[in-house]
Amino acid sequence: MVVAMALGRLLCSVLWICVGCNLGAFSTEGAESDVSSGSEVGSASATATVGSTSTTTTSGATTGPPLEEVTIATFNARLFFDTTCDSGLCDGGDFESVLSPQAFAARAGQIAEAIAALDADVVVLQEIENDACMAALAMRLPELPTFHLGETGFAASIDVAVMTALPAISVVSHQNDRFPLPGGGTTGFTRDLVEMHLDSGGPRVIVLGAHFRSKVNDEPNRRLAEAQRAGVIVGELAAAHPEGLIVLAGDLNDVPSSPPLAALEAQTPLLRVASELDDDATIVFDGDHQAIDHIYVSLAAAGGAFRAGSARIFRGGGGVFGWGGSDHAALRATFDLSP
Repeated sequence: MVVAMALGRLLCSVLWICVGCNLGAFSTEGAESDVSSGSEVGSASATATVGSTSTTTTSGATTGPPLEEVTIATFNARLFFDTTCDSGLCDGGDFESVLSPQAFAARAGQIAEAIAALDADVVVLQEIENDACMAALAMRLPELPTFHLGETGFAASIDVAVMTALPAISVVSHQNDRFPLPGGGTTGFTRDLVEMHLDSGGPRVIVLGAHFRSKVNDEPNRRLAEAQRAGVIVGELAAAHPEGLIVLAGDLNDVPSSPPLAALEAQTPLLRVASELDDDATIVFDGDHQAIDHIYVSLAAAGGAFRAGSARIFRGGGGVFGWGGSDHAALRATFDLSP
């Protein structure tokens, strides 16, 4: 992990720490994926032009040494709701649950402890309800001071978030993307595909946080469409930032060699980091151990490479499969950055 190395750089930066907000000022709602930088990384302000919309950040000048590695993890925290019933349906058996203040604090502490134990520089999270949940995690994780929540925008939504020790250059939302649905029509991402550009002091690190359509009340064609579109976006980013490290991480809700993952891999050269593991299962579904949480790295960009042997699955102990109170295990990998 490079938090110690990054700390000096962060202290020399105009560090923006967002507690209790989703960095709305830094988001580009409904933006296309063809990102081009309007100024050099590490300048006092960097502007990323996305389609016809500009997003300006103030990440500050990078004065410390470039990072040599970055560790990235993905973790589905499982239905982290707050103390308010937003849907109006929060009784036993309903989707949304309401926690007492004491139970909410305990759950936030449990998730934060699980995130900290991942010892990662970037953590992609799934199933985080809202800003209140993010604020509760942020106050417990000062080592990951920069974060973004991809708010879906409806009551009791369970959203994708990214927390990181690295300064951010820009954040791009793909919530309003529309793309072909196999069989006819169009669709969009079930949850926002969060695209976060980070400053390593060297190669630009681009992390895409994903949570595709689940198999509960399944819509397999939508998950297939999401995977195809995500692969296209990774390919476009690799073309726009060939010097960068581009990583897609999240709960993709399908297993290796499934039609969605095959379609994802068909769009652009990718490496699934957990393919090196004998046991890469991250959930038990209908009694079957399955790998549905994934980290992919683009092989079309030269800013970094997966460190062989670094992929690790985090599971609970004592016969508990899930990590940190979730039903999902977490996955982590390290990437060596190009000089």
